[in-house]
Amino acid sequence: MFHQPNLNDQRASKLAISAIPELETSAATSKPRAWAARAEISVDELAYRTLIAFREHSHINNILTHISGANWRRVEQELRAIFDPATEPAGLSALARNMLDLMCAERGVTGRILKPLFKSFVRGLLEREIAERTIWRVSALYRGVDRKAREAIEAATK
Repeated sequence: MFHQPNLNDQRASKLAISAIPELETSAATSKPRAWAARAEISVDELAYRTLIAFREHSHINNILTHISGANWRRVEQELRAIFDPATEPAGLSALARNMLDLMCAERGVTGRILKPLFKSFVRGLLEREIAERTIWRVSALYRGVDRKAREAIEAATK
């Protein structure tokens, strides 16, 4: 069972990235047409919903099960860290760094699947400006991790 985010948590509300969606209706039919983009969402809820989206994709589900040792609570925890604006590259676990690589680098089959899946999911969940800021933030975090890894390799080869 997944961890349900506590939306009353002070930390979660302080780290709000972007309101629970309201269902838009078509004026002609009064039937639901699509979920409206969210104005606000906590880091915890964003992590939880992203986890669900990743679990729904069979290949991504298999890969994340493998790299996390089937510990989905840990995957959610690492997604929280990835989405937390206060997170610095040096503060990420090996699992979070691996997940960032899959979400941003487009390396291998999984990266070529996960990167567009992640971007599409965030763009469908959040208002455009907030979605792009979130994607930029995750990409910047990845670039920081990648830069540190390259620097470590260069230092080790000298």
